[in-house]
Amino acid sequence: MTRPDKLIRAIVLIDGLDPRAVLPAAGPHPAFRDVNGTPAADLLLRHLARQGIAEVWLVSRALPGMVVHYFGDGSRWGVNATHIRQDGAPGSGGALMAARQQITESTLVIDGALVTDFQLAAMHDVHRSMDTDLTMCVSNEVNETAGLPRARMDSSSRLVHEILVSPPFAEDENILCGIGIYIIEPEAVKPLQEAGVNADWVTDILPALAQQGRVRGWQAESGTRFHLPRRARVMHSQSGRALPSI
Repeated sequence: MTRPDKLIRAIVLIDGLDPRAVLPAAGPHPAFRDVNGTPAADLLLRHLARQGIAEVWLVSRALPGMVVHYFGDGSRWGVNATHIRQDGAPGSGGALMAARQQITESTLVIDGALVTDFQLAAMHDVHRSMDTDLTMCVSNEVNETAGLPRARMDSSSRLVHEILVSPPFAEDENILCGIGIYIIEPEAVKPLQEAGVNADWVTDILPALAQQGRVRGWQAESGTRFHLPRRARVMHSQSGRALPSI
């Protein structure tokens, strides 16, 4: 498939990619937390527009009405915004299944609570140069790492050979955090459609893609800002009862 010269399409996962993450008991939704007087997701959309993104699909499960009310058609941010309600499973699996019809070519998938100044053009140049189904942004310069997968990369080819999703993680210079920024091709989502309604893309599909040599890592320049909120997560007791955790 021919890949576009410029990346203009983005899917923003307002509730994030972690299927265990839950809204805080008090305070704002993580994507609407205050960052220097502006909601995080607002800053993200402005940054994506400056990077050349023109078409945005906002996928939300927890508070879709608030997202629609705040962003509208996206014109204030210089993008064309379409809203998608995530009625299925939480996390990246349910979100990508809700937006799967929009993934017809190279598409950015990004955590809606992320505040960043990463350079999309540099990441896209790497993606276009490699015959892989997806490129993931990796870094260890991130303020909050809970819930993030780790990528074990080959130091020369930068292919990701292994995705680690459960701590503890080994101390290794070739293991970096997956930040929640991906450029994906339609082929990277097809396995999710075959895996069932409760499958999660990051924890169930991404590791297999890496084992098949279909994932490339892109390490952002040192000093790039990656700021994520600390999210509460659900753990399960031996009785199967869900317990909140931090």
